[in-house]
Amino acid sequence: MNEKQKTYEIVMQNICNLLKEQNLQQKDLCEALNLKKKSFTEWKSGRSTSYMKKLPEIASYLGVTTE
Repeated sequence: MNEKQKTYEIVMQNICNLLKEQNLQQKDLCEALNLKKKSFTEWKSGRSTSYMKKLPEIASYLGVTTE
């Protein structure tokens, strides 16, 4: 696993942790961002990193910053 893949994995894990801490589910995030649940599944499995484009929206929804 290269450095970029590690970063993607850490970011996705942080998103999952924040969802859990806020008692939210993947479907809640997908509905809020108007995404298909399949998108989140692909992000979580590492098949897609398109969520990186959505980070500002994800962060806003979760009440955190991207820094």
